[in-house]
Amino acid sequence: MHIPLQEMLEFLLLMAGAAIIAYPLLLLNVSLAPRLGLIDWPKARGLTEHQIPIIGHSLVLVSILYFSVAKVFFPISGWFLSTAVVIGMMGMLDDRQPLPAIDKMFVQTVFVVCLVLFDPNLRNGISEQFGPNGTFLSIFFILGLMNAVNFIDGIDGLAGLVLLLGGVGFFLVSRNHSDLGVFVSYAPVLIGSLIPFLYLNVAKRKGFLGNVGSYFFSFVLAYMHLSVPIEAHDAFSR
Repeated sequence: MHIPLQEMLEFLLLMAGAAIIAYPLLLLNVSLAPRLGLIDWPKARGLTEHQIPIIGHSLVLVSILYFSVAKVFFPISGWFLSTAVVIGMMGMLDDRQPLPAIDKMFVQTVFVVCLVLFDPNLRNGISEQFGPNGTFLSIFFILGLMNAVNFIDGIDGLAGLVLLLGGVGFFLVSRNHSDLGVFVSYAPVLIGSLIPFLYLNVAKRKGFLGNVGSYFFSFVLAYMHLSVPIEAHDAFSR
């Protein structure tokens, strides 16, 4: 797949800029997290005997900053922004004090259903094109990805790597769709943010994404991939 030099340079510039911003924020989060109660307790994920700071909040902050600035230049769905912020807030509360699983699933389901039903991108590209089956499978896809990434969040870099590859994949399949410009530009921001996180997560063993990071980024990635216009015979193929 040929990528023009200018496009590649823009990709690398955005990625490097995000990494430069994210790394000091992550280090600050490593120091502040214990004081704020953002700690993964020993054996909670079964991968460490030590308290590990939850540092995904820094990366979520970088992404929200990006979307806030981008909204001035791009038409970004209010349904997407509002539901993403709610999902992130739920994850942060869950990191502070674990919430009952049934409560988290209820909140996730309510806001994902609202997103799929009312967001213009998903309504036009999924619900109207594929009907009720498309709507149901989209809801299942978003909820499934959110909880799968949350389940694999640990000290081994698996969750961060899955999200990073999801960003790379999105960029490759969507970079020629001008109507997705805000998300095409976000892909290198996400990748750049995750690179220093993976360094701290795997090499230094100093932090988890946490519920806030795993829920927020998987939610955003699921929405981005569902927004890509793809021709298919039925909802399952899509």
